[in-house]
Amino acid sequence: MFAMPMACLLLMVSGQAVKYDTITDPDKLIAEADRVVSRGEISDLSGLIQAVQKLMEKTKEEDQKERLNKTLDELERFKKLESDKKFDFTNTNQDIDQNLFHQYNTLMRAIPDGKESFLACRPVILQTLNKPRNPNLFNKSIEFEMRKALQDMDRLEQLDKDPAMRSITEDFLNASCGKFKRLNKDESANTASEIKLFKQAKGDAASLFGRGSFLYVALTYRILDDLITMCRCREMTGVDLEAECEKELGPLLNSEWHQSLGVKLIHLRAKANACLCAKEKNYEKLQRISKALDDYKCIYSNGDSFFFAESLSYRMILLTQMGRFQECLKEFENYGKKVAEQEVDLRYIHIRIDMYTSAATSYEALGNKELALLYQELAFGCALESGSPRWLPTFKKSIAKELRDKYAKNNQWREARNLEERCQLLGLGFDPLPKQAFEMAGAAPTVLNQPHKAPTSPPPKP
Repeated sequence: MFAMPMACLLLMVSGQAVKYDTITDPDKLIAEADRVVSRGEISDLSGLIQAVQKLMEKTKEEDQKERLNKTLDELERFKKLESDKKFDFTNTNQDIDQNLFHQYNTLMRAIPDGKESFLACRPVILQTLNKPRNPNLFNKSIEFEMRKALQDMDRLEQLDKDPAMRSITEDFLNASCGKFKRLNKDESANTASEIKLFKQAKGDAASLFGRGSFLYVALTYRILDDLITMCRCREMTGVDLEAECEKELGPLLNSEWHQSLGVKLIHLRAKANACLCAKEKNYEKLQRISKALDDYKCIYSNGDSFFFAESLSYRMILLTQMGRFQECLKEFENYGKKVAEQEVDLRYIHIRIDMYTSAATSYEALGNKELALLYQELAFGCALESGSPRWLPTFKKSIAKELRDKYAKNNQWREARNLEERCQLLGLGFDPLPKQAFEMAGAAPTVLNQPHKAPTSPPPKP
């Protein structure tokens, strides 16, 4: 329907409002949506979406319903892109090319949608690169990666001229974006199997595009992201995350990719997470990595940006692991609470979860059960909001179980049982707590007389 969906949707919104609710013919409304989205003339996106929804409810012909539904999907994608742009612009410095940054993020978001979406980014990338801008470090880094992406697009189109190669590139892009078939039908769809298949796709990228290609590096990012997730969730306890980081990124850091801020950031991110997974805790080492991470982010973002919450979350986690609860909460009270309340892209929601769970653990350790429960509830809500397949069910279960246990400690047994039942319905079921005496007798719960260790120092004020 939309000839070039991604290219069209990337255009800026402008123009005059249109009275879409007066259009009662499905064909005319679809044509109008096609026209205004293609030209980027939508000034009343919500009104257009509502008009399509209303007409879908009235239309009885299945063919028209299907076409209206496709139109609605495209409009929702456009709305998502505008939301992404708002997040990108809000969290970046004014002296960098915000539109360039947004187009780069859109390119990265297009890869999981497959070959068509990836190739459809070309016109906007060319248009963006042809505009003059400040040749600062950040802008030069983004331009470098975008030009590498264009090289892969050229190579992809060249390969697709051969019908035999077209099926190979199709399989490769499907594997790259996660729409692949499992090698073994009995193999569970977990992150470990994804890592295995992404490594195979990375080998294909090396053969098809070269070890210095954009898609090869994008797959390297994905593999490291999954390794970090698995190690942090204790699903791969035997993996030396720092060694894997050097193995995957060392060759890139010694190549032309050293000019990419993205490679440097993922390198530091992996090293920071390795500190959190290490048996011996070294806060000073994490501090050095955290400072280096923030120094790079200062190039393109301001101090109040959500991007700086990442290094803060690492510090809070390690301080909690080391039992330095007062220090963890000092970090949270001084900066974490403010930044956690900001609007955040779902790609970064795990940062908010880490801050909330660290705060909950620390408040509980210092005897503040009310705030511990509050932040555990917020963490669980964020975990449910995230739809990424990389959020393992075991991770969500751990947050849910921690919340259930806090309910029980607070003598909120109704909430604890409701949560257990809700998690069963969500596919996150775990063993319930043993039946309590009052539950078997059908009586009201009594306060649990559980020993409570007094904090060594008073908890900070909420």
